[in-house]
Amino acid sequence: MQEIPIVLATNNAYALYAYVTVSSIMEFANCNILYSIYIFTDQIKNHYKDMFTRLIHENFSVTIIDVNEYIEKRDYYTCLHFSKEMYYRLYIPLILPQYEKVLYMDCDMIACEDVSKLYSINISEYLVAAVKNPINNYNRNYIENTLNFNYYNYFNSGLLLINCKKFEDFHVREKCFKELENREKLLYPDQDTLNIVCENRTLILDGIWNFQQHHKNKTGEFQVLSEFEKEYSLSEKNFKIIHFSGGDKPWNIPSIPYGYIFWNYARKTEAYEEIIYSCLQNKIEQRSISTQQDMRTVLHDEIEQRSISIQQDMRTVLHNELLGTGLKRKIKIFIEICKRDGILKALKHTYHKFKCWLVKGDKL
Repeated sequence: MQEIPIVLATNNAYALYAYVTVSSIMEFANCNILYSIYIFTDQIKNHYKDMFTRLIHENFSVTIIDVNEYIEKRDYYTCLHFSKEMYYRLYIPLILPQYEKVLYMDCDMIACEDVSKLYSINISEYLVAAVKNPINNYNRNYIENTLNFNYYNYFNSGLLLINCKKFEDFHVREKCFKELENREKLLYPDQDTLNIVCENRTLILDGIWNFQQHHKNKTGEFQVLSEFEKEYSLSEKNFKIIHFSGGDKPWNIPSIPYGYIFWNYARKTEAYEEIIYSCLQNKIEQRSISTQQDMRTVLHDEIEQRSISIQQDMRTVLHNELLGTGLKRKIKIFIEICKRDGILKALKHTYHKFKCWLVKGDKL
């Protein structure tokens, strides 16, 4: 029986969504093919492990791999919504050397077709195969000016078909980390470095295998460049895998373009109720944080205003009570008022100002 190894990398925050991705792969699985799913993680709850295990059947296996046994101890640079798990794809050929090639998928993807058709593509002469990233003016400027890279060949690393032997022989992983060390902080760390290292050694796939929906309906500098519009439109009409690659995810904002596809698959899984519960919990926490911040702002402003008002009142009282009396009398009254009203700590003027005020009768 033909075997197709597929890797996803996740943590506790994304485990439920990875589960939906795996379930979508299973939906279109060919019964004559063995689909070997590998979940790369270093922090996943036993509850989630059990959920993945329950997906196992005759031609569908799921193996949880603790990457801590393989990855180097280093300070992994992260940014935006990208976590350290993005680097785990670089370790696939090291961890799974028994395979000629491995399919990697992000856990914010949904398969709408049998992925065995994708896996069958010949990449014997390439390090990886990937889909072009739709380009707009914003990422065009970044790719050209920051990366010094040809934006037309820039690919998205959310889906990779990896030639394991060539990947290791070419030392792709080591070269990627070297690029990270030598460059300023990158916007898309794993993707940027893979593009640089695998330049001219990447097979560009049809966009239907990684349709990145977050580029849809964008305007201004985020609108897809005209030279990419036709290809993007064709991918949208015929996509086999949809990728919720932007910062807005369907489990947070169900109304995003094609968000309903994620929910159609999620609804069929045992993760459905947990995803809804998690979404509600996150919304409540966000609302709570927002309310607390608003309250802090209001209280801070109120305290500031009260403090200013009290200081002004105290200065007025002190000046009126002390005006026209002798120096000794002034000092005596000032001390009595301090004891009575506890204003000694509240007064912020300097000793010099206070002395001038006592001697000359000047206002504070």
